[in-house]
Amino acid sequence: EATTPPLGRCVITDGRLSHLIAIAYRLGAIGLIDGAPDWVIGGTERFTVQAKAEDPTRATEEQLLQMLQTLLVDRFNLKFHREDREMPGYALVVAKNGPKLQEASGDEVVMSFGESLKPVPGQPISLTARKCSMPMLANLLSQIGPGPMTDMTELKSAYDFKLSWDETSGPSLFTALQEQLGLRLEPRKVPVSFFVIDSAQRPTGN
Repeated sequence: EATTPPLGRCVITDGRLSHLIAIAYRLGAIGLIDGAPDWVIGGTERFTVQAKAEDPTRATEEQLLQMLQTLLVDRFNLKFHREDREMPGYALVVAKNGPKLQEASGDEVVMSFGESLKPVPGQPISLTARKCSMPMLANLLSQIGPGPMTDMTELKSAYDFKLSWDETSGPSLFTALQEQLGLRLEPRKVPVSFFVIDSAQRPTGN
């Protein structure tokens, strides 16, 4: 469980090391971690960590994640590398009749699912996006959609839009993208970045 309390602190309680890594390095899924010892991915060993900013009033989410990354490297002696692998997925492309997108009007980047922080499986999903680029959209849909995606729209701007879909009652994500945004998903092999653990050790003491 991850929470971001006020005053620039990031606290994660009772998480496996795999979950801590996924949060710290913004991995879309635990399945993108490879080469991990059993105790990292499964098992009963859980850890609580805290990252605290020197100037808590000015700490950004990015700075807190950077501190969390440093903590994992120091405390777990974490060594890793990134590896791109081709996997079946989807290319996000412009549909035949062109995009239905409005260029962003403000400076704030927003990716919101309303009241919930992330979509609930099996429930209708409504995404409100502000100043969202197509690579950002492809990355988000990679985490909650049918598989990994890569942006091949060649659209360079950032956009404001709403996207709503419901895999149970319809429309599906495939239909919603085409009807609401003028985009579509083409099945193809796409590069997926894996987080490959070279070594990790259980922490000792504090």
